[in-house]
Amino acid sequence: MHLFSRFSERLRTEMIFTFPHLMDHFLQCESSAPAPFLMTQVPDFKSFVQGYMCDGQETLIGHSKPLQFRFFMQGELPVMQYKIHPKSPDWMPRERGIELWKKDATGKPKLPTGCPNVVPIADYVRDSPMVIQGIRGYLEFWQKWSTKKGKEHDSTKYIEPVILYWKNMIDELQKPTNKYTGEYAGFWPKTAGTHRMQQIEEEVDKFQGCEEWNNHYVGPQAGKPQEAFRPQIDVRKGDFVLVRPADPEYPIWLGVAESDVDVDSSSPNHKKIFIQYWAPKHRKRNPTIHERYEGCWNKNWCCNPADPKRWELVDSVLWSWAPRGGILPEAIKIPAIIVEKAQASLIGAIE
Repeated sequence: MHLFSRFSERLRTEMIFTFPHLMDHFLQCESSAPAPFLMTQVPDFKSFVQGYMCDGQETLIGHSKPLQFRFFMQGELPVMQYKIHPKSPDWMPRERGIELWKKDATGKPKLPTGCPNVVPIADYVRDSPMVIQGIRGYLEFWQKWSTKKGKEHDSTKYIEPVILYWKNMIDELQKPTNKYTGEYAGFWPKTAGTHRMQQIEEEVDKFQGCEEWNNHYVGPQAGKPQEAFRPQIDVRKGDFVLVRPADPEYPIWLGVAESDVDVDSSSPNHKKIFIQYWAPKHRKRNPTIHERYEGCWNKNWCCNPADPKRWELVDSVLWSWAPRGGILPEAIKIPAIIVEKAQASLIGAIE
């Protein structure tokens, strides 16, 4: 981490034009002179473990967050535990590690054998056309800059090689990739023997990590506890929000949060969000409230500009979710899973 902090600080004050230039700066940022190299192939580990890891309701979830993990043997089973924060006192789950592999008829884990195949890293660049488009924009900038300065300008002689470099880069990216796959020899690290995790005495710290993550779950999908909704943490600007209606004539209110939660304790809108309300669509030109909101959980909703935007207490929000792709649609139907969660929250609030 110390190395990359130095590297990051260096990049704040110096301009980088090419990958070799970037690697050169990386070499100079630490006295130990790290040796970077360009990866051209990677082990296809995903295919290697396919069919062996738990799936279905036993699929592992929640592990993609930057947590701390440890792997060890529990009897004959390889298992995993995690920590929300390195200084948390306990590894989770406390009683037993999380099983990662399927089992055979005898209860032993099914484990892949051999080594993973190697595939060209270019196969993992799924958005290659977008990458090329971005490089072309960068290239166009320097071409215009060079033309404006003129060939006789002192700086042009430094930029011309940069232009040539990125032209060649585009040519290389447009070439068909080598589809050869072979065994990734020597992939597995060698150890002195099977390591069994021992309990380590650790310094107990009162800090338990980020409040938002304290209840983060890692484990089989079937074992995930019922999701808790925390309006003051979970509601974000741009989210759709389902609001507990103040008038019993309305089953639910739907709107879009046009602000984050106001956390300023001196503000008149403390713990409130600014909402643009939407309304269910209806074929009639001027339907009654009952006609418009009848069956509203399954109707299409659209923005209702006639309804003034209002500040509402964020604790009145039953559930929120971000629009797909972050783009606000012209109309929306409340997703079934959101309906289920909001109705359960609404019933719980009434009880």
